Amino acid sequence: MINVRYMILLSAFSGLISATGSDASAATKHHQVHITVGKARHILSVPEFTIDGSCTGAGQPAPKPSKAIRINIDDKFEIRKPVRDIVLKGVNQTSDNEDSTAGSPFDSDVSALYQTRFDLDLSQYLAKNGDVILIKIVVLDHTLKLFPYPFGVTGTDKQSKTLFCGMKQSDENGNEVAIFLAKYVSGNAVNSFNIDLLVPEVGTKYYLPLVIDPKVKNNG
Repeated sequence: MINVRYMILLSAFSGLISATGSDASAATKHHQVHITVGKARHILSVPEFTIDGSCTGAGQPAPKPSKAIRINIDDKFEIRKPVRDIVLKGVNQTSDNEDSTAGSPFDSDVSALYQTRFDLDLSQYLAKNGDVILIKIVVLDHTLKLFPYPFGVTGTDKQSKTLFCGMKQSDENGNEVAIFLAKYVSGNAVNSFNIDLLVPEVGTKYYLPLVIDPKVKNNG
């Protein structure tokens, strides 16, 4: 069973999507995603666990991932029957992206109360200080959208920033893409990231926000 958590928007929406601001009054600081529908403006509040920050400290060299993990959100995404399409590939160090090889299927589970089809046991590759893996999310279903940057992929708690960093969003060959790094962290053996999607309702103009939270295991 896939572990999904729905963020319910009280009024359905379509149209221009932009991200801005934060709600300092909340007990947990939240960013606000503003959805404009005609002249009406609605607000969806999401936790501020963004992972787009730098992966290096001042004066330190950029980390070089040893492998790339590509997670494909399949081209006919079904919420109750998601396809596990994960590929282990090499890295193009010049472009900070996956290389052009076909790669090999990557099939792994992480022991947890709620598992997803996209959980990643990377303990073989994140085994010691300095180990880094590139993770790439590719949305092949063009009816889906990632949340606007920097919310397309986010962490799940404050510890996420120690494990994940450098998230970027772009368009590749007409597909929405998010790329980030996962690092070895001692004492933080399992953490999760959120894939934040906007899913269209069947036969309507409306979208449903959907969060999938794969777990990542490192050898910490």
